[in-house]
Amino acid sequence: MYSMRKISGIEKFVHPAVIHQTLVKEDSRNVEIWMQTSQPGKPTPTHYHSGEEILIVLKGTGWCQVDGKQIDFGPNSVLTVPAYTPHKICTTGDEEMQAIAVLETPVEIFNRAGEPIQLPWPYGKTPGTLEPTPSEVS
Repeated sequence: MYSMRKISGIEKFVHPAVIHQTLVKEDSRNVEIWMQTSQPGKPTPTHYHSGEEILIVLKGTGWCQVDGKQIDFGPNSVLTVPAYTPHKICTTGDEEMQAIAVLETPVEIFNRAGEPIQLPWPYGKTPGTLEPTPSEVS
């Protein structure tokens, strides 16, 4: 079965550090696809996924820390992070970063201690402004 949806019609979840849209979830057995717009200077916490993550950077600049190394990237870059690899991503420069993330399903995310991280854009809830998680407040 095929599907087609307009991105402009997909719910957006607004968080202090990122605007998130889940572009594909139910329509695929193997991947989720996210579109995210990130603000400069607000890095993700160090985390890892149970599956591979591929990040396609459409605009903006940033860095990704993997295995203690910082990798700088810009527009038209593709980052591939293997499953269970701790990493952290930050937007740099003056403009926001827009990226498409492709993740193996089921999407499970863990902090560096191996504890599950609850995504700030829960499925099935009303879209809108989201409260920061406790770790983002401190």
